[in-house]
Amino acid sequence: MEIKEYFDTFFVRKMRITIRSFIALFLLYFAVSNVYYFLGPLISNLTPSRPWLTNTLLVFINLSIAISLILGSFLTAKMNRLQIMCAWATALLVTSLILMTVQSLSLVIVLLCIQGAFFGLGFLTFNLYFYEKTEIEERGRIGGVIVFISLLLSTPLLFFLRGTHEPFTVLIFLCLIVFATMFLKQKGEIATDERSLFEKRNFLLYFASWFIVCFNNATLLEIAFTALQLQFSTLVDFARLLKGFAACFGALVGGVLSDRVGRKLVLQFSLMILGIASTLVGLTMVDTAYIFLNIINGFSWGGFLVIYYLILWGEFSSRKSLGTCYSIGLSIFQFSKAIGYAVLPLLDRMELEVAIFISSALIFVSNIPLIFAKETLPQQYRWAPPDIEEYIESIKRELKRIRGSV
Repeated sequence: MEIKEYFDTFFVRKMRITIRSFIALFLLYFAVSNVYYFLGPLISNLTPSRPWLTNTLLVFINLSIAISLILGSFLTAKMNRLQIMCAWATALLVTSLILMTVQSLSLVIVLLCIQGAFFGLGFLTFNLYFYEKTEIEERGRIGGVIVFISLLLSTPLLFFLRGTHEPFTVLIFLCLIVFATMFLKQKGEIATDERSLFEKRNFLLYFASWFIVCFNNATLLEIAFTALQLQFSTLVDFARLLKGFAACFGALVGGVLSDRVGRKLVLQFSLMILGIASTLVGLTMVDTAYIFLNIINGFSWGGFLVIYYLILWGEFSSRKSLGTCYSIGLSIFQFSKAIGYAVLPLLDRMELEVAIFISSALIFVSNIPLIFAKETLPQQYRWAPPDIEEYIESIKRELKRIRGSV
């Protein structure tokens, strides 16, 4: 078999999304994710001398995002999604303009919480559009490419603009969101998959794994990274840059493989290598292990962004429960972040080695529910080498011939 044919079979087979839909989804994801990335530094700059206030603000903002994700599932079921998208983007833009002019800290807190609520509603609406514009066998590759390009552009932006001009940067991305809504249509160009893959047991298994990953990331892993950054302070910027670019390739590789071998295997592999990397850091405590952990952490989370954030929860839903499944899956990350910011001051005296080893143990534990979970990508869409596919087809033809002759 020629290399080109093998490449086409593995990567680009059955891609049906239109260019218009892809551009709209990419612009929305790129803008929305960057608003979220710059929100933390923006808040830190508002309260530079009061870290306790920064933590409190981040708790309330993440809670407002999580609550709006839950409530948004009811709103998106009743209202026109394009109108919701335009409304929340405009509301974020207006509140950001007001935020740049006010001096009252209490008003700033209120505006930031309102922004968090609108952000949650917007990200839920984006995920619903992503699900409706894509087919089940292409979602991983499309999501992987979108996240890959977005992170590839976002990583240098965050690296060079972090700490400066956050309000104006956020404003630019909000304008981009408003612009991106021009590419959207109320009716998707691709028919929505009406089949329901929802099973309570399977949903709970994936949810349990995701909950452990989120909680660990927001607490113990955050403590470990903070302590490691103090220990390897000269390597922090370099490690962050590598982590960002590793996330790019993790999203692309994870997205492609999730369409070919399944979502479950990609998640299991990502968790396994993340647990191994964390354990190595705890055992060695050398600078190369710290760099390696950042690379593996970025690579794993690139895959998590595609599968856990964009794909998985929609595949448990019917058309009526689409918003509910997405809101539950997405909100757990924000609730975990809120819990993390609330308890971090209480856990800051934990020994680095203890935090790393407990974190590593939790990562391995998070893989256990996935062992008993079923794959959400149907068997007929999973990749097999073309020669094997031809062999299977020949067997099917021969069986049909035999049955026809009997």
